Amino acid sequence: MLVLTGASLFQCALLGVLANSTGVLLTQIRMELELSMTEISAYYTIKSVVGALGGAFFAALFFKSDKKRYLLFNIFTLVASYLLLLVGAGNWLWYVAAALSGVSFCTATIMVPHVLGQWFPENIGFAIGFAMAFSGVGGAVFNPVASLLIDHFGWKGEILILSAVTVLITIPALGLMFGEKPPLAPVPARTAEATAPAAPAPAAGHMAVPFILCCLAMLGGTVASAFTQYISIYAQGAGYALAVGATLNSSMQVGNVTGKLIFGIACDKIGIWKTMCLAIACIIAASLCFILVPGCLPLLYVASLLYGFNFALMMISVSRCSVSAYGADGAKRYMGFHTSINSAAGAVVSMSVGLLYDATGSFIPILLLGSGFGCLSIIAAMTMDRRTSRA
Repeated sequence: MLVLTGASLFQCALLGVLANSTGVLLTQIRMELELSMTEISAYYTIKSVVGALGGAFFAALFFKSDKKRYLLFNIFTLVASYLLLLVGAGNWLWYVAAALSGVSFCTATIMVPHVLGQWFPENIGFAIGFAMAFSGVGGAVFNPVASLLIDHFGWKGEILILSAVTVLITIPALGLMFGEKPPLAPVPARTAEATAPAAPAPAAGHMAVPFILCCLAMLGGTVASAFTQYISIYAQGAGYALAVGATLNSSMQVGNVTGKLIFGIACDKIGIWKTMCLAIACIIAASLCFILVPGCLPLLYVASLLYGFNFALMMISVSRCSVSAYGADGAKRYMGFHTSINSAAGAVVSMSVGLLYDATGSFIPILLLGSGFGCLSIIAAMTMDRRTSRA
């Protein structure tokens, strides 16, 4: 239980404090420095490009490294990327900060699931979902806090305070995670994927089809994730104050928390592929609300909550899809490649957001694009579900 607590705190530090308040922070920087949307999207694009280029390398490095030291390195890289914005906003260091942030996210979907897999083989889906949910808990708490800090201390003060909070959460988190050695021979997990006959890794000659289907199944979540960074700017464009944007972001983080808990339990009960289909359907429904009823704030809060399920899709699906498609051993080889491919797709989408918004003044094109790719992902996930069930 101490390990799960530590993993939850670490996930909060990694994605729930600075990272989840990025949308609010960059909205303020954009207003003060009068940056274009293309410049904002360039930040996310470079972050994704670095993730694409470094995903496989850093995943391999993680599996070979001392896990505690690697996690500490990851957090300090994240904090350094935000501190660099203090002197880099509006100049070339802006892009260096984005690159450092990309390095810290290369293994964000791998680290905690790997550690928990050594401790909770019987209920790995629930354990991962519970720990990952704390990035949403952090986001729900620190998004409005970030808005208040910006109002009282400016965006630079917000970065300094939340950087300190991130480090202070990380220290006890790592102590709890690595206070004891994991079991030497964990019992195989009795999840829906593990109990299915598809556990062995496919032969090399038959790997192309499941690899392509896995890429397509994850693509919808990757495309949809671009909008999560811009919810505050969406609210501003719809005529709402920055505080409303922060509250919408908090609602999204509530969806983040509940979505990861539901996603993890569902993975154990019905398998990763059916769970992905349900999550993507919720995201498509939320996208339609953002498009059709921007003037109805209560519905926007509901849509934000549903859209928050995308965080579960992004954070849990890489590890669970890889295990289901390739087996436990094959997953270690392919997780890094899927992380890189997702980041490459994210880079293209991130730049497209800025270009489309500057051209149209609306987020409708990117929401429609995400919904279209979401439908494609549902088809791919359903196909993988049938393949793994027959194997």
